Amino acid sequence: MQVKAGSVFNNILICDDPEYARKVVEETWGANREAEKEAFEEAEKERKAREDRVRMKHYDL
Repeated sequence: MQVKAGSVFNNILICDDPEYARKVVEETWGANREAEKEAFEEAEKERKAREDRVRMKHYDL
C-alpha cells in the first residue's frame, strides 16, 4: 500500500517484546479493524459517486 499525502499514523508502538506487541495489536487494531474497513469502503463509495456525478455533469454540457 502506498502512503498518500495527508496520511496520519496512530497507535504506534515501539518495544522489544513480540508477545506484548501481538497483545497490543489485538486489543487496538484488531478490535477496530472491521469498523475501519467498513468506514473506508463507505467513504470510497461516496467518493466514486461524487466523481460519477461530476463526470455526468461534464457530459451534459
